[in-house]
Amino acid sequence: MWLVKGGEIIMSSTFTPTDGYMKKVKLKRITEKDDLAKLTKELNAAAWDKANDIKGYSEKYVSEFVENTDNILLVAYMRGKVAGVCLASKNYAPYKDNESWLFVDEVDVSADYRRQGIGKMMMEELFKIGAQMGLPEAWVGTEPDNDAANHLYKSLAPSEIEDCIGYTYKLNKNKSLK
Repeated sequence: MWLVKGGEIIMSSTFTPTDGYMKKVKLKRITEKDDLAKLTKELNAAAWDKANDIKGYSEKYVSEFVENTDNILLVAYMRGKVAGVCLASKNYAPYKDNESWLFVDEVDVSADYRRQGIGKMMMEELFKIGAQMGLPEAWVGTEPDNDAANHLYKSLAPSEIEDCIGYTYKLNKNKSLK
């Protein structure tokens, strides 16, 4: 079922998880009009663990993120508590007629709500938002040994699965790489 409140699309879905009772999940795209102080507290109170690699949300950075309309902060709520969060953004290439795509940076489900379809619901909603933004495709990456993420992404029937390696560099404004 789709609900529209204050111009924001909110999806509410009822499903039967493994324990057999019905739960409601509400997905909300966060904007600068939302109570970001309250949201930050809710995000930081969620049951994140090492698998999420979340070090804490800052109201300042959440505000800066959502002020850019090319960014998407999608939060899943279950029983009034944060069950998951996704971060995505519209990326551009200055070639190929300014090609653009949806880059999915984070898909995190709270430890208390895993294996109940929340990650899949959030990804499907990101795909819908990306399509509404006129983007032709979405890209998400994960580590080869992240079995839960790989299972989720494969369940969404990707048009391509790439072999790629990522590199991380620590940047220091006072030093250059040699």
